[in-house]
Amino acid sequence: MKILIADDHPLFRDAFKGILLQLQEDVVITEKTSFYELMQLDAVHEFEFDIAFIDLAMPGGSPYETITHLNKLNSNTPIVVVSGEESQNVIKNAIASGARGFLPKSLDTDNLISNLKHILSGAMPIVSPVINSDPGSQPSNNGLTARQAEVLELMCEGNTNKMIARVLGLTEGTVKLHVRAVLQAFGATNRTQAVSIANQERKQNN
Repeated sequence: MKILIADDHPLFRDAFKGILLQLQEDVVITEKTSFYELMQLDAVHEFEFDIAFIDLAMPGGSPYETITHLNKLNSNTPIVVVSGEESQNVIKNAIASGARGFLPKSLDTDNLISNLKHILSGAMPIVSPVINSDPGSQPSNNGLTARQAEVLELMCEGNTNKMIARVLGLTEGTVKLHVRAVLQAFGATNRTQAVSIANQERKQNN
């Protein structure tokens, strides 16, 4: 699993990285320390991560312009803002710019770990009752990201995790995370049930 951590505080980066490495196996972590570094990314493959955690208070540019730039560069990489600024206005601006989730830095360790487990399972929680209640802020297609929708399509074609990993150029571990997110999105207990539900919804929509 490929993860980006963008934060200019080395102590926070090290602590955050340590938690992620405990929660997830086979993790490759890339670190950035400014918005300038992020804005220098100009090719899809340069911002190709399973998850990107980005702080709002780094030097070298505008946080919202940077998030918008990265989202346009590669919308398949979900962005989760991790910030000490936690007002409703800040959260709304982050989501409007293209972030999929928001984690306050004020969370205690237990709550942070709980939220990270949820995120690593493929879900993108927005830590705000107001934002979370707005249907327009949620991803479409049963809440699936573009990558999860691709995984679902390949599941419906009968592909195994290994085959899906080969087609999409992912690790099997990453595919398993996406499959788990698909099951959660459809309220299914196994992939057969998820595929069945997806096919039924397609028939109803056609």
